[in-house]
Amino acid sequence: MRWLHLSLLLPAVLTSFVILYASISSVYAEIRENHPIPNPVVQQNPTPNVYTWEGDVEFRYEPQNIVATAEKAEYFQSEQKIVLTGKVKVTQQGKTQEVETATFFVTEPFKMTSDRAIVPGTGGK
Repeated sequence: MRWLHLSLLLPAVLTSFVILYASISSVYAEIRENHPIPNPVVQQNPTPNVYTWEGDVEFRYEPQNIVATAEKAEYFQSEQKIVLTGKVKVTQQGKTQEVETATFFVTEPFKMTSDRAIVPGTGGK
């Protein structure tokens, strides 16, 4: 009787090990490597309190009814100043001007869109 129990137990144990091994192998096959996801849109700016936008930049400042486009924009937070550079086109009250650089002092909220934004570093983190 003892041999009968062992003869039934051995195939059950072996089957369990095979199923367990197959399950563990499939789990290992699904583990993803921890590669950082590249984010081409937002980067850190080494200059504190300076936000930078690059690409097709559009600046909107509703209090002065200004819409401007440029290749690059920088917002100097401590000075509340925006500097647009590179093929700048400024439209205000229906009049358009094209210049290389334009500087705006802003005291109200503004809107900025672009292909890429660079934000100031957060204490080297």
